[in-house]
Amino acid sequence: VINAESGCADLTQTELETLQGYLSGGGKLLVLSDVREDGDICANLEELCGEFGVTGLNGAVYETDASNYYRSNYSVYPSLETHGITESLTQSHLEVLILGVQPLSLTDVKGVTQTVLAETSEHSFAMSDLGSDPQRADDDPDGPFPAAVLCERDDGASFIRIASTSVTLSDADALTSGGNSSFFLNCVEWLCGKNDTISVRTSPLDGSSLSIPEYSRYVWTAVFCAVIPLSLIAAAGIVWYERRKR
Repeated sequence: VINAESGCADLTQTELETLQGYLSGGGKLLVLSDVREDGDICANLEELCGEFGVTGLNGAVYETDASNYYRSNYSVYPSLETHGITESLTQSHLEVLILGVQPLSLTDVKGVTQTVLAETSEHSFAMSDLGSDPQRADDDPDGPFPAAVLCERDDGASFIRIASTSVTLSDADALTSGGNSSFFLNCVEWLCGKNDTISVRTSPLDGSSLSIPEYSRYVWTAVFCAVIPLSLIAAAGIVWYERRKR
């Protein structure tokens, strides 16, 4: 597992060559990489991932669909695609919450089969300006972007890249009732060949809050703060009027 947190050093040349040799022998690799700003160059890491046709772009995915983010446009609920890794989560109606998605780009590579496991919505884009008052640039690419992708090569090598290290954070896991940890462990077990044991893990018991997408929050706020009270007032008015006529 490579956990390439934001601001961390790139792979050394020796590490790159060691991993290339390991993969050429049918190795399995899981890479977690964070949002990268202009000037942050991880050339060796991207060379390794590029052998499977996966490239990390600068900036962060900015989700504009309120039903696909939590509080911040950068905290994204990606859609889970159909695969053995995600099947147990979708059957249990669990989601994955990624706090800061690095936009990924896929390129076809001969001998490599690419399977997107999680993807941002078509209403997302890659925000290159990560300042205090970000503005979208004309050349910021539109989504959807893979948030997690599985690559399987003809020589037996398997490679998964998840576009954020936040999938392993306990706070994010609590907000998804264990969805994040289940997804991460499912990825590990798939790479280890334990495909028949993949399942949903026990949900954390110490979670103090429930995550609700922004769109759903607006809808339920309107229902409980406006629709229900107004309906009760209207019903009370009708009852009062009917009794007054008697």
